[in-house]
Amino acid sequence: MEKEKSLLRNIKSKIKVKKLIVPAVVLAVAAGVIFVREGRDGMPTGGDMPMTMGVRTTVLQLSTLTDSVSVTGTVESTQTVNVTSTVTGAAISEILVQAGDKVSAGDVIAKLDTADILENIEKVKEKLTDNITRAQEKYDRAVTDMNEAYDAAADAEEEYNTAVYWQNVCNTNFEAAKAAVSMQQTAYNTAAAELTAATNDKNNATARYNTAFAEWQSRDSVKTNEQAALEAAQTEYESVMADREATEEAKTAAQTALDDATTRLANAEASLANAQTALDTAAAALQTATERYDVAQGVVNGDENTTGSKASLDAAKQNADYNKIESEYNNAVRLRENARTTLDNKEKAYSNAVTACENAKDSLENASTSDELERLYEDYNDCIITAAISGTVTKINAQVGDVTGGNNSVIAVIEDTENLKISTSFQEYDVQDIKIGMKCVITSDANDKQLSGYVSQISPVASTAGMGSSDVTFSGEITINGTDHGLLIGMNAKAEVILSSTDDVYVVPYDAVGTNESGEKVVYVQNGEDFDPVVVTTGMETDYYIEISSSELKEGMVIRSSADADRSESMVFTEDGEEAENSGMGFGMGGMTGMPSGGNMPQGGNMPDRGGMQGGPGGRG
Repeated sequence: MEKEKSLLRNIKSKIKVKKLIVPAVVLAVAAGVIFVREGRDGMPTGGDMPMTMGVRTTVLQLSTLTDSVSVTGTVESTQTVNVTSTVTGAAISEILVQAGDKVSAGDVIAKLDTADILENIEKVKEKLTDNITRAQEKYDRAVTDMNEAYDAAADAEEEYNTAVYWQNVCNTNFEAAKAAVSMQQTAYNTAAAELTAATNDKNNATARYNTAFAEWQSRDSVKTNEQAALEAAQTEYESVMADREATEEAKTAAQTALDDATTRLANAEASLANAQTALDTAAAALQTATERYDVAQGVVNGDENTTGSKASLDAAKQNADYNKIESEYNNAVRLRENARTTLDNKEKAYSNAVTACENAKDSLENASTSDELERLYEDYNDCIITAAISGTVTKINAQVGDVTGGNNSVIAVIEDTENLKISTSFQEYDVQDIKIGMKCVITSDANDKQLSGYVSQISPVASTAGMGSSDVTFSGEITINGTDHGLLIGMNAKAEVILSSTDDVYVVPYDAVGTNESGEKVVYVQNGEDFDPVVVTTGMETDYYIEISSSELKEGMVIRSSADADRSESMVFTEDGEEAENSGMGFGMGGMTGMPSGGNMPQGGNMPDRGGMQGGPGGRG
C-alpha cells in the first residue's frame, strides 16, 4: 500500500514539474538550496556555464494544516426582489429611480396613471348611493312592519290574558256547581255503574241460558230418537221370539239389538238429565241477574226522590244552575284556546318581522360596502409602487407610458448589494464531504481581501454539463460573512471550503516522509552537509502535505523535501542561482492548494500547483 501511495506522489510530482516554472528571483526568496560547487554525474563545474546541484528542503515550523475543496463561482445577492405591479392595464406615469440607485424599504419606485381607476371609483360610488337609498327604504318598511307586528302580538297577548282570567272565573263557578251536586252525582255514578254491571251480568246470564237450552234441546232430540229405536228393537225381538222357525242365531241377534237400544236410551236419558240440570242452573242465574238489573234500572230511572236516579241528579243540577255554568266554563276554555292560537300566530309573525328587519339592516349596512370598490381602492393604492426591501436598483425594465400586465410585469429589480453569496457548484467526488455550515475562505481578483463565509446551500439533485457529458456537479451557495467585502454582484470569486484542520503541528510534503529498514516512518533532518533520519509519527494528511510529530523535532529544523536523496538532489542551478535549461525540474509559487498556513512553505521548489487559493488554506482544487 505504501508503495502505491509513493507511486501516485511521484506521478503528481511529474505533473507538477511541467506546470511550476517561476522566475529565478522567486526561487531566490522561496527556496532554501544547498549549492554544491563540485560537479556531479559528469555535470560541468566551470567554463561558459558553471553548474551547481540544489537539494530541496523544508524549514520546520508550527503551522495549521487544512484539508479543503476549492471552488469558483459568481457573486450574487442573497436577496433579490422583482418590483411588480398588481394592477393590470394601467400606464406608468413616473419612474423615480435609475439603475444603481440605493433605496430603502418603502421608497417609491414608480407611479401609475390613476385617472381610469378614479373614474371607476366614482361610478361604483354612485351605484352604491342608489343601493343605499333602496336598502334604506326597504329597512324603513321592515321597521314599520315589525312595529305593527309587535302591536298585534301585544293585543293578542292582552286578549289571551283576558281569556285566561275568564276561564279561571268560570272554572271557580263550575267547581262550586259541581260541589253542589256532588252527592247526587256520586249516587248517580254509583247507580249508573251498578246498572252497567247488572246489564252485563244479565246479558252474560242470558247467553249462558240460551246455550244450556240449546244443549238440552239437542239431548232431548237424541232421547226421542233412542226411544223410537228401542221400540223398534222391542217389536223386532217379539216378532223373532214368536216365530217358531226362527233360529237361535236370529233370536240371539234380536236380543242383542234390544239390549243395545235399551243401553243407548238409558245413556240419552242420563245426558238429558245433565242438560236439564245445567239448564235449571242457567235459568236460576238468569233470574237472579234479571232481578239485579231490574233493581238497578229502577234506581237509575226512578223519580227525583230516588237517590242515585238520573231525575234526582237533574233536579240537583237545575237547582244549582249547573248546566249553564258548565256551558259557560266550556265556552271559556274554547275562548282561551283560540286566544292562545291567535297569540302564537302573532308572536310568530312578529318574530318573522324582526328577522326581516335584521336582514334589511344587514342589507343596508352591506349596501355601503363593495368588494369592487375595495378592489379599486387597493388598485389606487397599488399605483404607488414601493420597494419591498432595502438595496440597490440593478435593473429598470420599463419606461413611462408602458402598460402594466399584473404580477408578470417587472418594472425594476432590487438587490441587496451588501449581503452577498457565491453561486457555485461542487464536484460529485467532493459533495459527499461538504456539509451545510462549513466555513469558507473567499478571495477575488477584484481586491486582495481574504473574506470568510459558510456553505449555505447544496442541491440534492445533480446536474450534468450537457448532452453526452459524463461530468456531474451539484449546485450550491456560499454566503459571505459581513458587508465590508468590496465585491460587486456578477464578479467572479474563489472559495476554499474547509473540510477539516488541525493547529500547531509540523507539516511537510508527502515525499519528505520515508520508511527505514524497520518499517518506521522517518524524515531527514539537515546536520551540516548531511541529513540524518528521525523517526516520526504521521497524522492528518491532505493531497500534498502530511502532519508529523516526534520529540526530536524542533521548530526551525531543515527537512529534506524528499526522503529519496536522488530526487531531492535533482535540481540543477547555474552559478548565479538561475535554473539550468532542460534541467527537468521546476517549481512555482502560484496556485498553492493543500498548503499549510503559518509561513511554512517548502523550500527548494517542491511546490504543488492545483489551482485555488493564493497562499491560503490548501485544498483539493
